[in-house]
Amino acid sequence: DNHVEIGSSYSLIQAGRELIYKGYQNYIFFSLIPATIGGAIRQNAGTGTKEEMKDVCLSCKVFDIKKNKVIEFDLEEMNFKYRNSVIKQYPNRYIVLSSRFKLNNRTDKIDQLILEMKKRVKEKKNREPSGYSFGSTFVNDKKKAWEYVDSIYNNLDLSDDYYFSDKHKNWVVNRNGSGKDILALINKVQNEVFNEFNINLKLEVDII
Repeated sequence: DNHVEIGSSYSLIQAGRELIYKGYQNYIFFSLIPATIGGAIRQNAGTGTKEEMKDVCLSCKVFDIKKNKVIEFDLEEMNFKYRNSVIKQYPNRYIVLSSRFKLNNRTDKIDQLILEMKKRVKEKKNREPSGYSFGSTFVNDKKKAWEYVDSIYNNLDLSDDYYFSDKHKNWVVNRNGSGKDILALINKVQNEVFNEFNINLKLEVDII
């Protein structure tokens, strides 16, 4: 009655919708992030203040490759930080199996909650670029990452095939570029921002 356990491969959006339809107000932000539960936990995904995985997670069950056994981290042990967690801090050690989330802040006004969810989903779609993209490229630093990209935008040799979008300059839109093209563009932005602001833009995406 006070928590729900969700497997790591489950869709974050689908989990959000199911919890919203049961009246749990804290899970609207789940419906805004294309991810799995496990990926979102690893990244401490979120949409803003009080809307990160750390704000609703109780614990996380993982397989510890080094110890060859299943263990469960409580919230403190997860060491959640901005777009970070113990899972991300120790690459290739932990496999997220499932997570427990708290069930509180329930409302009987479910129709109103569903309308709020649909409104926020629509707003998100309207402010995001269309086309193939992996979403935000860099994590925010002293200011929003897109502001750094915007500041050096004119220094970039942009192609019609792949580019940082005018609509959201932290998003790369790829129409016909290769992986090498995208990586070169990302590296160019990092170099330009470092030369201009002495800031190392950190990636929010993982390059495999």
